[in-house]
Amino acid sequence: MSIHNHSLYPEADPPCPAGSAAHTVRAGDTFYSIAQRLGTTVAAIAAFNPGVNPNALRVGQSLCVPGTGAGPSPGTCSGTRYTIRSGDTFYTLAARYGVTVQAITAANPGVNPSRLTVGQTICIPGTAPQQPALIPTPFCSLLRPVLAVIPPDADIPIGSATVRQVAMSTRAYTIAAAPLPNPSAFGDYDSYAGVLSLITDNPAAPRETVTIRLVASGFGDQLITWSGTTITAWPPIVGDTAEIRPLNTGSGSQGSALLHGDLLPCQG
Repeated sequence: MSIHNHSLYPEADPPCPAGSAAHTVRAGDTFYSIAQRLGTTVAAIAAFNPGVNPNALRVGQSLCVPGTGAGPSPGTCSGTRYTIRSGDTFYTLAARYGVTVQAITAANPGVNPSRLTVGQTICIPGTAPQQPALIPTPFCSLLRPVLAVIPPDADIPIGSATVRQVAMSTRAYTIAAAPLPNPSAFGDYDSYAGVLSLITDNPAAPRETVTIRLVASGFGDQLITWSGTTITAWPPIVGDTAEIRPLNTGSGSQGSALLHGDLLPCQG
């Protein structure tokens, strides 16, 4: 990669969006070195700078780097610096670290909780990180229709789905959904998949996606239920989610999520 010196830039750089701050490219800078220096990721920098060729950076060029200007500086965080991962929200982080959403909001002035980006750095108030909050067992979560995919007035019978603990194992999940239309109603699909998104303790892979092929039971005028069971490497943790998606069993391709919900403890 070569970096070219330009003494004049007639066009002004646009302001950076919320959750990021401007960074001026120096000699020798790359997306990787900037990410390492400022505590973010290459993918996050690329997402905030569409159209920027990382192999043709110029000295003096302005980039938007997520997390660097969205909250207190590292020296003013009286708690733990945390890098946003996929699926994080202030609510799930508050539950995981044993603090309140209001406390996280107050510790991160200027951060829009509705526009968190992967790689963004925020402050979790408190003295030290806590262990992830396990969901009390048994768990029996209800998944509801995704209205962006299934409008309320659509002539497609979409019911609900449940995720339940199997026996006394905290790592065995069973998913059951009914009623659901023939999967072909959504395209080239012949089955349904239950998709679990589980938080792990591996920083290199903070979430693991587990797909369960659901099998239909019932026939004729009976209510058809699609269900399946799996055992995972991870117990249920606050912030885990589940979805039902149409599935092509030949290619493995999946459609948009029809039902979605957080894993929660049983109520009542």
